[in-house]
Amino acid sequence: MDGELTCLAECGRPVGVVRVRGVLSPVTAPALRSAVHECLVDQPNAVVVDLSATRTDLDAALGLLSTLAQAAVASAGSSLVLCAPSPLLGDRLGETATTRHLSVHTNLSDALDHAHRTAPVRRLRRRLAAGPAASDAARELVCRACLQWGMLDIVDRACAIVTELVANAVLHASTDLVLSVTDLRQYLHIAVQDGSPTPPRLGGGSSPDGPGGSGLLVVDALAAGWGFVPGHGGKTVWATVRTSV
Repeated sequence: MDGELTCLAECGRPVGVVRVRGVLSPVTAPALRSAVHECLVDQPNAVVVDLSATRTDLDAALGLLSTLAQAAVASAGSSLVLCAPSPLLGDRLGETATTRHLSVHTNLSDALDHAHRTAPVRRLRRRLAAGPAASDAARELVCRACLQWGMLDIVDRACAIVTELVANAVLHASTDLVLSVTDLRQYLHIAVQDGSPTPPRLGGGSSPDGPGGSGLLVVDALAAGWGFVPGHGGKTVWATVRTSV
């Protein structure tokens, strides 16, 4: 299936919208992936993907959109809401919508209404200046979240992870940071947004003996999963900690 795809990302909270026009195929799929990831940087409650002006390769659409729904909840604790007027695509996508994080609607009005009615996740945010005090402030926010949400059994692990995420961002990005801590029921989700587009890498610290010296090796060892989402000229590095729930 030949053609081009344009994706307009209208980012923000509580709902981001990606308006898609053209042909969605294996060749054009990266454009949609990038637009959704751009919205996920803001960690909205939901991202609406409007496919009403799109022709699709059915197999490519099914695989991509299912993967994006999984990435949305893993990287930002967000739901993916689809406007898919095509009965065939809608039915096939509906078969995969087995969790609360993926829903399919036949018109944009219903999709937007569902997205705005999506129950907001429990989330705490704090802006941090890149400096020596950032890690202490980050640990304080994580401790407060664990106390409020009854997750005291994972507080040490979560604090170790956020210390490394923040120290790594201060060391390599040197920009203001935004820390988000989210309750995903079975997981505590920790995300640090910075202003550097450079991807994170394991072993990126400058000295094993200093703060952040182990880079992301500690995160890799302690977290249930971790990754990053590019966007807004920077990136968000996230990690999850499994809870006992």
